[in-house]
Amino acid sequence: MPLLRRFVILGALIACLAVALPSAAQAQPRPNLSVQVYDYTQPASLPTSYAAIFAPATPEPRVRLEVEGNGAVRFSPNGRWIVTVFGADTTGSAKLTYGQIGGAAFEVTSEPTFGILGPIFSPDSAYMSYTLTSFERLRWELVILDLAGNQRMTFVGPLVFDRSDLIGTPAVIGWNADRTRVYLVGYGPHSAETVPFELDLAPYVYGNATPYELPALRPLMARNALRPQMTYFVSDDGTLIAYTFSEPTRVVTNYAGFGDPFAGIGLLDVRTGQNTILLTAPADEAILNVSYATDAKALYYTTARFVQDPSTGVGVPVGVRLFRYDLEARQNSGGNQLTPDPSMSVFSVAVCGETVFYVANQLGSSDYIFYSASLVNLSQPTALLGGQFGVSFGTCVP
Repeated sequence: MPLLRRFVILGALIACLAVALPSAAQAQPRPNLSVQVYDYTQPASLPTSYAAIFAPATPEPRVRLEVEGNGAVRFSPNGRWIVTVFGADTTGSAKLTYGQIGGAAFEVTSEPTFGILGPIFSPDSAYMSYTLTSFERLRWELVILDLAGNQRMTFVGPLVFDRSDLIGTPAVIGWNADRTRVYLVGYGPHSAETVPFELDLAPYVYGNATPYELPALRPLMARNALRPQMTYFVSDDGTLIAYTFSEPTRVVTNYAGFGDPFAGIGLLDVRTGQNTILLTAPADEAILNVSYATDAKALYYTTARFVQDPSTGVGVPVGVRLFRYDLEARQNSGGNQLTPDPSMSVFSVAVCGETVFYVANQLGSSDYIFYSASLVNLSQPTALLGGQFGVSFGTCVP
């Protein structure tokens, strides 16, 4: 695989955790993983791709949908809705389409220079949110959709970096239990620029023709708790917000990725406001991913050290270990080797129910393998897909 592609996969799939990783705590079991698969035997300028749902230990996907052009696809947590974001066309406009699989599709086209951030579905798949933003026009538009009636609630405002509460571009990261409130953060050019805030939707109406301005927002943690490169993970019931963060002074040998390596995991209890740093990565290792266990009483996370791939000279994660952190007992366990061969590099990880899915390859090889393995028997994974491809992980689905 060319150097540029490998670097993009590493940066996008390790660093963009909030987009790539599923959360659990679901009322309905979600043991399967939704993905987007890119065929890198095609020209590098525009690889073909398809969206799919894979079940544990089953190479044939349960669902496979071809993806048009440069679209990036996400499934809803119930596996019934799909949303696709397309990059700027020749006019400078981006596009978003959404709808139930096999049903009518709805389309949103942005004004020129506006990109589309997100989208994100609510855990019950009843709502979806996305943000239109323009760093040229210094404007944003936050949209929350009631999918049952296809009704929108829209907030608009200027893109500023001197507001006392939410700066940058606001984006939804999660919902509370009854979906009457959403949690927002502000994003700048590189990552989250703010702590999470709560927006109460009760005063506002879906389907209102006139966009609203954001009111004063309630911060969910102290503003001085903001750490570099924070990435947030909201539990399905909205009571917990886990987050990763980096420490600019931390050194991880041969690290290559988006920004600095993730150094630790924290937890905010929305009910009490208690904010706790749970753990830090072992010396000379980085945290690769975080996801909730099915009942949201534990977190799964992986750590890795980095070595230079001999074929590219780029640092890649190896020696990846999978841990489980019990949130009630505040106790770490696991730490077992994820791959059968510890020298394999790993580029994506997701835990769905009792299964871990991951993408790995041998150093120096241009071929990748998409695996699933039981959490109780990591040493015997099943290869679901192999070859020259890239995989973007989405949410866990039924």
